[in-house]
Amino acid sequence: MIGNDVVDLCDRDADSATFSARFDERVFAPSERSRIAMSADPENCRWRMWSAKEAAYKAARKADPTVLFSPKRFEVRFSETDSQGAEICLGSTNPSRIEVQFFFDGSSVHAVALAPG
Repeated sequence: MIGNDVVDLCDRDADSATFSARFDERVFAPSERSRIAMSADPENCRWRMWSAKEAAYKAARKADPTVLFSPKRFEVRFSETDSQGAEICLGSTNPSRIEVQFFFDGSSVHAVALAPG
């Protein structure tokens, strides 16, 4: 199953000045917020994670219609060997993993997720 999501980095809503820290607290796990804070490019890191979560949810939902979107439950783990890749872990009770690849064009982040099955 495939899911994808695109974040338009030129959109006013993608500008960190337009949202509060509550957004990060609501959608990212503590480890993800830490990664954003330590990133050399926090904006890019934030939107890569967000697009990965959205794409993973879309793929997971196709595989299992009972999957609910709870952003913190979709934990992003960036690949150590592939700067364009990540893995989504679907919660501690369901160790399913979804692979994600990123595509950049300077004005957007596009995440494509592939769920098992």
